[in-house]
Amino acid sequence: MSTDSSVSAALRRAEQLASNIKDAGLRSVAFDRILQFLLLTSGGPATPSRAESEHQRRTPSKQMTARTSKVRGKAIAGPRGRLLQLREADFFKTPRTIDEIQTELRRLGHHYPQNALSTPLLRLTRGRDLRRLEGKDGKKTLWRYCNP
Repeated sequence: MSTDSSVSAALRRAEQLASNIKDAGLRSVAFDRILQFLLLTSGGPATPSRAESEHQRRTPSKQMTARTSKVRGKAIAGPRGRLLQLREADFFKTPRTIDEIQTELRRLGHHYPQNALSTPLLRLTRGRDLRRLEGKDGKKTLWRYCNP
C-alpha cells in the first residue's frame, strides 16, 4: 500500500511541476522525466509504466497525431493542397496568372492573399508538379502557371 501511495504522490507532484509548461509535447516529456526522477529518488519502481501510460493516453505526442493523420489519408490542407486540387481538376490546362488562381480559389471559398500563394506555387514548380512560363505585361514580368 505504501508503494501505491508514493507513486500517487509522485504522480501528483510531477503533474504539478509540469503544469507550468505551455507546450503540450514539452510538458509531456517534462512530466515523464520529473516522474522518473521522483520515483527513483523516493525508492519507488524504476519504471513507472502504469503512471506514464495513463499520462500518455491523456496527452498524445505531436508525432503520434501526425502519424495517424497520414495513415488516415487526410487531404493536404492549406494553399498547397488547394493548388494540387486545382491541378487535379485540370484548372492549369491553360496557363494561369497568380491573380486568376487567387480568383478561382476565392470562387471555391478559399481566401488567400497573393503572397500566401506565391511560395506554394514556386515549390510546386520546383517539384515539377506545375510549370512556370514567363510573360510580359508592358514593363512588368508576369508569370503563368500550367500543367507540366
